[in-house]
Amino acid sequence: MKNVFLFVWTLLMVQFSFATNPSTTPDTGCRKFTFQNNNELSQADKFRLDLQNGTWVQRSQDSKTAVYQFHDYGLVDVLTSGADQSADFKSLYWTVEVFENQAFLLLSGGAGISSQLFKLEQTCTGMNLSNSVTSETTDLTFQPFANEKILDKIRFSLSGKWTSITYPFDLTDNLEKCGTFESIKGAFLEYEFKENGTYSKKMGAEHLQIEEQGYWELSADGKYLIMHGVGYTNPEQIYATTVAELSYVNPGELVLTQALHVSGDFETIFCTEIKSFYFHKS
Repeated sequence: MKNVFLFVWTLLMVQFSFATNPSTTPDTGCRKFTFQNNNELSQADKFRLDLQNGTWVQRSQDSKTAVYQFHDYGLVDVLTSGADQSADFKSLYWTVEVFENQAFLLLSGGAGISSQLFKLEQTCTGMNLSNSVTSETTDLTFQPFANEKILDKIRFSLSGKWTSITYPFDLTDNLEKCGTFESIKGAFLEYEFKENGTYSKKMGAEHLQIEEQGYWELSADGKYLIMHGVGYTNPEQIYATTVAELSYVNPGELVLTQALHVSGDFETIFCTEIKSFYFHKS
């Protein structure tokens, strides 16, 4: 199950520069169709390896961006972000099959997620996906993997214990909205990110502490932090995934932009809408 937690996500980010992309041709600027000239590979394998060779960006008319990361163990991670700084994560199963010399991508998920079949066509900038049922076409733009040295620096800066330096929860005047009616004495929010890929989150007030543990991973461009909460009795079962934008990080300061939520009896108290959280390293 170790690989299940080794998630990598990429979103296009201006503050970090990518390494030179070796997958484009200098005369046309088009990407090279990786593995296309390897006659020892089947057509299906060529498409599988192409999909795993980078990340794939889909932009929609509603200002949402989805980034697909295809893994060799049969899962594709999809990180979706919106103009309001919201971000969501889901993981699907994927495979490529060939029928009548045409490659198809099959995406399937768990309960409540129907399977979808797409006809695949490689393009200059990425790949076209044509839904086999609706004929709707989706354009995916290819992005090479980011420089690993940049990511290592961000991971190093993130490692350690972080304490919120401001009142972490929302203030509200409405019972139906998230937050507290007045500042709670001793309110706190803390994170600890360990080098082994595990994390803990502690929050609450003077007489109440809520703790979450799980696995964390950095998106491949360093823009997002993905946290998978796990159960205490079964550490391999993920019960919730949260996404936080890394608005700023250095070895002593951290700003995360996210919506904060807990489950259970205190879900409407210790929570927020999307906001920025400021931390210092303990």
